[in-house]
Amino acid sequence: MRRTIGPDALYARTALSGLFNILDGDEAIALIERVSALVEKPDDGLSTGRWLAAQHALAVERLPLVLPDESPRCLLHVDSITLVADQGVFLHGWCAGELGALERVTCHSGLSSVRVDDGWVRLKRMDVTAHLRTQGIATSDDQHGFVCFVPLKRESGVYFFSVMSNAGTVRRMRLPKASTSLTTLETVRAILTSFSVSHRTLRPLLDQHVGPAVQIAWNHRYRPMQAITVDRFGAHPVNPRVSVIVPLYGRYDLAEYQMALFADDPDFQTLELIYFVDDPAIYDDFRAQCQDHFEIYRVPFTVAFAGANLGFSGANNRAASIALGRHLLLMNSDVMPKNPGWLGELLTLYGTLEKPGFLGVKLLYEDESVQHAGMSFRRHSDWNNLWINDHPQKGQSALGLRGLRKADAVTAACVLVDAALYRELGGLSEDYIIGDFEDSDFCLRAAAAGRRNWISLDIELYHLERQSQVRIGDVHWRTNLTLYNCWQHNQRWAPQFERQKR
Repeated sequence: MRRTIGPDALYARTALSGLFNILDGDEAIALIERVSALVEKPDDGLSTGRWLAAQHALAVERLPLVLPDESPRCLLHVDSITLVADQGVFLHGWCAGELGALERVTCHSGLSSVRVDDGWVRLKRMDVTAHLRTQGIATSDDQHGFVCFVPLKRESGVYFFSVMSNAGTVRRMRLPKASTSLTTLETVRAILTSFSVSHRTLRPLLDQHVGPAVQIAWNHRYRPMQAITVDRFGAHPVNPRVSVIVPLYGRYDLAEYQMALFADDPDFQTLELIYFVDDPAIYDDFRAQCQDHFEIYRVPFTVAFAGANLGFSGANNRAASIALGRHLLLMNSDVMPKNPGWLGELLTLYGTLEKPGFLGVKLLYEDESVQHAGMSFRRHSDWNNLWINDHPQKGQSALGLRGLRKADAVTAACVLVDAALYRELGGLSEDYIIGDFEDSDFCLRAAAAGRRNWISLDIELYHLERQSQVRIGDVHWRTNLTLYNCWQHNQRWAPQFERQKR
């Protein structure tokens, strides 16, 4: 049935606005959604659809932040809401209700919505159990928490939940406003620190919520492409055989320790040594010391800086874009040579190999035990059987580990590769955040392109391991970041590992 409520659309809108404004937010939203489903939406400059959406946003602002206290009771709370680029939100909170209180939970943005309770992953929340006891609500377990990624773009205003009971009644609550000022890395950190790696349904959590949310956020990150600032100290080589690329992050004092050792190696007088500063916080201080370093150690080197933190892969890739060498040696700042002449030996060995990919070296801890002698892949039961990078001889004696061996993968902490091949394969994948698994990913891509990866166990260097990553933050964050990179690696390569193990 149609009923005219005024002589024109403007009059009708004014009358409806007055009605919406005297209703509470919950009732106003219900009416607006009903009207929106029924009315025609002419394209008249200020269409009815856009007007209703504006009225809807105003009504949402009047919703409470908690559900009305009704019987049967449902307690629903959102601890944090994180915007994921412009593609949705990641929610972390808890929910508990009496029998019959909860049939469906739906997240809304404007007039669009996505059901969330049929896919959210529940987490153990002992604090909520204790709180519920004070409210007189008995529970059968402690799985009150939830996390979920909601692929719902923000249309206007804030997000809100609607909760339908088994009896069909609907109640609504406004979600907290999400910060719009987080950097991409802060967004990723908020998502990755919302759970524990010991979660009993880790794979569904990663596959359905955490993984897609982090992927979207990381793929939408700002990627500075400003010109690289280059400063040279000492004579710059012409047509060098190899460019040694050393990213610097957090600690720049390690570069001086390396130069003190390079000073005794004649090879470092004719190659190109590039220190790529991947940390704006240390650039000025390091740059100020570089002339003194050259005067003391007489090792020619280049300092390059792109003005931003690019991560391990990004730093190596940008450095490779300016490198002049026919080969590239990727080297961590905490890798220290044991003897001079090692790089010349490695270059000679590389030239004898047929279609090589990465050529790695044996890396030792300071106590002479093995840090790296090649990598393989195995399932990790603690991480729901995800495939991880395994270092079979790690921590063992290096005695007897000699010769040249084929390897599934080798670490990029110290690795030689043909510069043309590196660029042809797109360098290290920048889909891995900060650093982890990008080296094995390159090795697998090289193998897929018909190359073989090798490790020379006769060439030894020391690796102090992750000296710069103390800047990343607490153990929980670092562990979950590694887990995400592992999941990303599995998304690409797990089917291949499984075929090879059959």
